[in-house]
Amino acid sequence: MTQLEFMQRIRKQLFPEVKPGEIDVLVKELYDLGLFGLPPMADGRPVTEKKMLRCHFGSIGPRVRGRVIHWEPADLVAISPMFDEYCALRESAYGPITPFVS
Repeated sequence: MTQLEFMQRIRKQLFPEVKPGEIDVLVKELYDLGLFGLPPMADGRPVTEKKMLRCHFGSIGPRVRGRVIHWEPADLVAISPMFDEYCALRESAYGPITPFVS
């Protein structure tokens, strides 16, 4: 899903009572916990490698806290693979989601 769709769902389904200015802090915490990741983007499309979508997750790597999320409304958001069965996620058109450290 795109970042815009992700933010709309987060606001509507998880945090309907949260003020718009506070939602960014909550989303940053979700990223730090590894609940979603961000694939590297090039020319408006995610970069794939060997038919896999490699994504940055905040919980992976030496610096867990303090990462800055740079994204645009059209950028893709990858839900952590650990939620695949629970959320009945559909298969990614870009291949399996693989966490990696940059």
